[in-house]
Amino acid sequence: MSVILVDLGNDSHDVMTSNANWRDTLEVLRPFNLLNEERIELLQTYWMGEQFTVDESESIGNALVHGPLASINWIDNVYPPSIFWHDPSNKKWDTYDRNTYWPSWLRAFAEFCLSCEGFEV
Repeated sequence: MSVILVDLGNDSHDVMTSNANWRDTLEVLRPFNLLNEERIELLQTYWMGEQFTVDESESIGNALVHGPLASINWIDNVYPPSIFWHDPSNKKWDTYDRNTYWPSWLRAFAEFCLSCEGFEV
């Protein structure tokens, strides 16, 4: 199963990840205290229909850019590219370096958060 994050202002602007990746993403966000514990628990177990405002989205994107993504050398080839996360089901995994999978997802998620008008899970 997948988790699809859809821009509230543009239903053709979305990103997709696995359930496990989504739960791991919430764990990355936990230390930033952007979401209260009850909301994180809800988003880990029953996330469908949950919405994030523009301000929440921007806060998440900025926290990722200035936190875990700040130390990544983006000049190196970090794969899969951001476009991959729009529809990962149609891509071949063997063409991407598994070691760069996680930073690529966080980057795509941060880009999405910073460019959307809020989003729905």
